[in-house]
Amino acid sequence: MEPAASTDAIASVVSPTVHPLFQDLFPNADVTLLSNDGFLFPIASETLARVSGWFRTMFTIPQNPAGSPNTLNEPIAMSESADILADLLSIVSGTSLPQFHDVDLVETLLFTAEKYDMPLPIAILRLVLPSLMKTHPIRVYGIACRMSWEAEAQEAAARTLAVNLLCPQNLLELRHVETSYVVKLLSLHERRRIQVNEELDSAGTFSANTDGFCRGLCREPCNRTSWAVFKLAWNREPWRFLGFEDSGERLEDTPELKAVLETKCKCGTKYYDASYTTQKLQALARSLPKTIQWE
Repeated sequence: MEPAASTDAIASVVSPTVHPLFQDLFPNADVTLLSNDGFLFPIASETLARVSGWFRTMFTIPQNPAGSPNTLNEPIAMSESADILADLLSIVSGTSLPQFHDVDLVETLLFTAEKYDMPLPIAILRLVLPSLMKTHPIRVYGIACRMSWEAEAQEAAARTLAVNLLCPQNLLELRHVETSYVVKLLSLHERRRIQVNEELDSAGTFSANTDGFCRGLCREPCNRTSWAVFKLAWNREPWRFLGFEDSGERLEDTPELKAVLETKCKCGTKYYDASYTTQKLQALARSLPKTIQWE
């Protein structure tokens, strides 16, 4: 008597099922796509040929050489999941638009559309991309560079100036960006850091870099400790000082600057004019480079 086969050894064969969104979508469907997770997508070959250069080329290749069986109705195996195919085919067929809140989904859809030469989804996803810049500037930067979209890449690069590129979370984001584009982004951040250091250390630009004496009657030597701390903070954490480039609303959130502006001599005289100093710092911030070197 032969031993009974274990339940783990029994392979259950599951027949592919038609995706619910595509059961009756194309009455004239003459082609079926098969996702890598077992869902069928009946669709008209005319639609695929119209929206995809890849399929248009494929359909011009003779499918049944003489003597070979007829494979017209056999599903075309795809390397994408049902979710990706459903979203992409919904776009090109004009039935619906997916929710584009997930940067991973947008990236996958975009590169899949590029793979199959589908201009319509690419154009739509390009319009969607800016909406993700606020929450995912690094990822959007990488996607835009990958697609050679300079305007979007430059805007996203500028938005990365407000984040710490090297914190653990953003290092994970950088892993999605091609190395050459990471180098360009790091170069932008470094060029800004160097210029900030040079300007903040310039005695010609900021008198706080000179020893100086109190403007009051005591004429005591000035204590520049708060200024040194401020310079070091901007050098080490430049993303916290990006507010200098706009209306200055974020200046009050910078404790190091507040300490500088509140610094007083023993006689009670403030060392720095708050309005003048703030204007000089804002002018410096606005002069910093904000774009990557594209070529």
